[in-house]
Amino acid sequence: MDEKCIAGQKLLSLAQPYLRRDDRAGLAAAISGAWNAECLALLLDEEEVDSEVLRVAAICIGLVGEMDVCPVLMPLLHLQDDPAVVSAVEDALWSIWFRAGGPVAQRVLMRITEHIDRKETENAVEMLTELIRSHPGYAEAYHQRSQVHYLEGRLDAALRDARRACQLNPCHFGALAVVANCYSDLGRYQEALKTYRAVLDLHPHMPGIKSTLRHLRSRISPADQPATPLTLVVDPE
Repeated sequence: MDEKCIAGQKLLSLAQPYLRRDDRAGLAAAISGAWNAECLALLLDEEEVDSEVLRVAAICIGLVGEMDVCPVLMPLLHLQDDPAVVSAVEDALWSIWFRAGGPVAQRVLMRITEHIDRKETENAVEMLTELIRSHPGYAEAYHQRSQVHYLEGRLDAALRDARRACQLNPCHFGALAVVANCYSDLGRYQEALKTYRAVLDLHPHMPGIKSTLRHLRSRISPADQPATPLTLVVDPE
């Protein structure tokens, strides 16, 4: 058994009891004392370790990793036959992105997103603007503000914030999808097509994007005549 396999089995032995209890906080503490993100990233090799090691390593990186590990995670979004690993990698990326502003900013953003999830967006833009003012490099704050702008029909503002999120975090497939949706709703269909394809280049399994791309293609004539604005269509389960 080679070193990666041995390390993978050690990781499973450490992590699985916490995962069975759904104790992510306990797992994060245990991992922090025994592993770092760089060591965990060495296990993200689909040719040398089994899928359960990949899945658990991705979960653990999501708990302790920082932005610099994201380029190592991104290729695993392209796995064709292991949705559990893809899901773990996507969750890990979101966790890292939310944590990137630091613990105080993360707590503030989590409270704001809870309101957004409940469609309570009345003061969301103001709160996010204040967060961005104090943390101007926090890509996820821009992404969340772009979503609020988009939901409330302020497409130019949504596009501006989503682009800024992509500048700060080039891996951010969520922000890039907002850019594509804005282009579509603004009637900039060729730019929308190009951007949806770019989303799939980052995350080929992102829900809804393939359906939206097919739908958009079907609605645009060869001469690029105006079509009805189109937003994300969720793939059926």
